[in-house]
Amino acid sequence: MKRTLFIYLLLCLCCSAYAQHGGVTFKSTDAALQTAFGRAKEMALSYKGKPGDPVGPWYESALPPRSAFCMRDVAHQSIGGEILGLDKENKNMFRLFVNNISESKDWCSYWEINHLGKPAVEDYRNDKEFWYNLNANFDILNASWKLYLWTGDEEYIKGAGFSNFHEKSVTSFIDSWVLQADSLLSRPTHPNAPVPFNDKDSFHRCRGLPSYSEGVPNIKMGIDLVGAIYRGLMSYADILDVKGERSKAKLYRKKQQLIRKVLMIFGGIHLFCVIILFTQPIISSVWMRAKPFCFGLMH
Repeated sequence: MKRTLFIYLLLCLCCSAYAQHGGVTFKSTDAALQTAFGRAKEMALSYKGKPGDPVGPWYESALPPRSAFCMRDVAHQSIGGEILGLDKENKNMFRLFVNNISESKDWCSYWEINHLGKPAVEDYRNDKEFWYNLNANFDILNASWKLYLWTGDEEYIKGAGFSNFHEKSVTSFIDSWVLQADSLLSRPTHPNAPVPFNDKDSFHRCRGLPSYSEGVPNIKMGIDLVGAIYRGLMSYADILDVKGERSKAKLYRKKQQLIRKVLMIFGGIHLFCVIILFTQPIISSVWMRAKPFCFGLMH
């Protein structure tokens, strides 16, 4: 905490920076630093959508050729967007994500939306066949909480669409995708898979990826998703506290702690495997026995 405060104080002493609806400005006695900042800001704002785009205000947050924005990237870039003055863009994109959660998609939203206001064809065919990383709901929930803290805009935590998305994400979404604390390490690989299931179709195989890591075949659970659930439940409890729902907040903090235990176990397993891997010359016989166990759990 002291280190963080020192960094903030140092920044205030070295330069002046402030953000309004027009975006952040920066002044420094270091001309090279100020030039670098100006160029970085200009580049960032070049990804802003066009005024006439059917989707409304937005900025590019996906692979460049798609003219689209995905849940992960918007959630991770939203505070930066606010600093740049892209508050209308943030609000519009978040509304689109939270309002498109549905039971027909097993409480997913649209992973990626294009400048036309449609689910991007690169990731969506219909409500039964689409690409989706399960971290997304919890990232949007947490980002909504952070945007409320940054802006004071209560819609991010109290608006009807946001409240519905947050509540469904910590209840129906978790149930549908078998993300309870006692199921994380034993859940099926493809819950809610289309029938018949086609393993060669990415819209079947990746309909509900349990991680942002997309290169591991048939992954059951990624530690990043466990962490996202943990953070999402924490943010939801914080939101409930602001709403005055103390007893309900206490319940979700208990659920958060159950996820934390899994997170510690998961992290311990990975650390154990890494230690064995790098001490192989010394304890190779132990490694040969442990390797199938370790990689079985990691995959």
